[in-house]
Amino acid sequence: MLRVLLAALALLPFQAQAQVIFSRRVYAQHGRSYQQLWMWNAADGSIKPLTDSPRDHTTPVCSRDGKRVLFVSGAQGVWSFDLATHKERPLWTTTNADSIELVGVARGGAPLIEKEWVRDTRILSGLFAAGARATRFPGMNMLSVLSPDGARLVRYKDNGGFTDKPEPAYVTDAATGRSQVQIGRCGDVVWSPDSKRIACSNGYVIAANGSARRPIAQCPSIAWSPDGKRLACVSGESAAILDTSTWSETERVKLPTAPNQPPADELRWSPDETKLLVGVNGQETNSGSPQSDFLMLDLTSEKWTHAGSGNNAVWLPGRNEIVYSTPRDLKALPGSSKHNVWTAHLALFDFATHKQTMLTSGVTNNEYPVVCGR
Repeated sequence: MLRVLLAALALLPFQAQAQVIFSRRVYAQHGRSYQQLWMWNAADGSIKPLTDSPRDHTTPVCSRDGKRVLFVSGAQGVWSFDLATHKERPLWTTTNADSIELVGVARGGAPLIEKEWVRDTRILSGLFAAGARATRFPGMNMLSVLSPDGARLVRYKDNGGFTDKPEPAYVTDAATGRSQVQIGRCGDVVWSPDSKRIACSNGYVIAANGSARRPIAQCPSIAWSPDGKRLACVSGESAAILDTSTWSETERVKLPTAPNQPPADELRWSPDETKLLVGVNGQETNSGSPQSDFLMLDLTSEKWTHAGSGNNAVWLPGRNEIVYSTPRDLKALPGSSKHNVWTAHLALFDFATHKQTMLTSGVTNNEYPVVCGR
């Protein structure tokens, strides 16, 4: 199971000159190639490699100070890349893993890592904090969600194995995992920017200490505005905005999509809070090439803009643009008539000009863009 927690990453502080870091594979005609870390400079449009080492560098995550990039290398470990020295070092290694995933970076800097493995035909999952001595959190880890300040986690009760059904959730300390504040059957969890409240897709907002529970309409897709004063909800055929001081609905705009549209799988505010980016299950999506169709709602004019299709969209700080990876496609490897490889590219969409610009090209695979401060 692979989840890229872009919503959590969007809440981390950005420095003035931010760069887009992404995972890129340049396929070789002979020999093995690897996903490496690359950087796209939004200021001048340049693109350059950051790593060139015989390991995969996937699902990059920025450190809390923006000086390092953490990444997953296969199912064996998590590494760190220093943006100043360009040195890599292992942070955590494991064995017998079916998959590993970075949940996020805790306030003290420790990466929180989910490991999945199979035992006696059961899929098991555990949460670990990397450090001089790796710490395993008690119980099962089911879709843990880290608060923006890195101090607390929402976790789910041990259900004895993997299930898609939401289990009762609780808030725990991200450093020790010892405290447990029950918050009920929350469903999908979204932390407020100040890390004090939690919005639950099952229909309520609750304080992180378990008090001040406030009912709201059930909403499959929720996103707090960057200032925490509004809550966006995409449900059914509409996008609604709630004022979090009065909990009254201030806007409701119908989605420009077909009836019975599946829930939005990507939802985030623009940095200036004037727009809402919605990614709905793409019409051309399939198991081999999953994708979202991106729609942007201008909250001033209440008009929608189609912004292409792809995955893992991120807003560029201070700009009216998003960057995302295009849907995967099979391409023939140069020099081979039989060997096909997966390719995807980075695209930029400018909402001022309604223009899409491809940032990468060729028989390459470009995925998981994130914004890190320099």
